[in-house]
Amino acid sequence: MYNPFINKVKRSNHFGLYGVINDGTVLCPTCILEHEEEIEKASENIMYEGYDQSGWFLLGTMVNEDNPQLSCSHCSSRIDMKKDEDRARTERGHFSKNEDTSQPNEVKFFP
Repeated sequence: MYNPFINKVKRSNHFGLYGVINDGTVLCPTCILEHEEEIEKASENIMYEGYDQSGWFLLGTMVNEDNPQLSCSHCSSRIDMKKDEDRARTERGHFSKNEDTSQPNEVKFFP
């Protein structure tokens, strides 16, 4: 069985990435990777039995945009905000302070 969100976490280097599990709580990337086996088993349960009561089914991933209080439900570590990544990148000189970082994938068309 394969849960695509585990692979997304493995490949990602985004600040603020977290997973949402089927009991409504959130997991940090470290806990997702540490509990990959439980998440895969829950994915199998959903696929073959139609339900999972373990609380480990990973529904998807999101990026923490604006919640400074967000923390992992399993290890209680704080989940960084995307704004922290932007600030860190600015301090390292990856882009200028005047560059718009709110929509990095936005395509701008000029008349």
